[in-house]
Amino acid sequence: MDGDQVLEIGPGAGALLYELSLQGFQCNALEQSLEAVSQAGELFAGCEGNLRFTSEPGDDWENRFDLAISLEVLEHIEDDEVHLRTWCSWLKPEGTLILSVPSRMSKWCATDEWAGHFRRYEKLELEELFLKCGLEIEFVCSYGYPLANLIAPISSFNHQKIMRREDIDGDALEKKSATERSGTDRPLESKLFLLMDNIVAVPIMKFFLWIQKKFLKSDLGDGYVVQAKRVD
Repeated sequence: MDGDQVLEIGPGAGALLYELSLQGFQCNALEQSLEAVSQAGELFAGCEGNLRFTSEPGDDWENRFDLAISLEVLEHIEDDEVHLRTWCSWLKPEGTLILSVPSRMSKWCATDEWAGHFRRYEKLELEELFLKCGLEIEFVCSYGYPLANLIAPISSFNHQKIMRREDIDGDALEKKSATERSGTDRPLESKLFLLMDNIVAVPIMKFFLWIQKKFLKSDLGDGYVVQAKRVD
């Protein structure tokens, strides 16, 4: 609702929060990547909207937010339960958390290594984690089928080439720097986005989105989206 307090954890350059701020939401971005914050400053300089970036949580965040969003972040955190409990404490009672993560360890690939992931999630594991942290799940869906599944091998091949070129052992990657880089260093995805941004590709994209809706309740996608509310 207009005026609600919204927090996004790990928003990158903050494009989603910016759009929400234009709708009247009071938006806060918790982002530790200086490169991402710099990009946000360049993208939204002089723009309207109520959007505030910070690198550290505020002392007054407990029971503050109506909505918290965390998209493709939790898999970068070694102690995910501790952080998820903290995020939950920032919500107001009955506040909502929307979170996405990559799905199933059987899909682990070079992209996960390059991005600094600790894990991919099984659906049951994710549901149990939410319940342990005081969150009541309202729905879980599997996103990305079939388009993300088609792009994933291309992305993995590209990241494998990058690591070979830079002589990087995926197991030896420093997770924090890899995580910060993964939020802004997306040349392949940027090129694919530009290819989709034309009069021919838009109907194709809409077609893939139509297919995705048919498979949200399956377990075929490349990741999970969870909506849950805080319960005390």
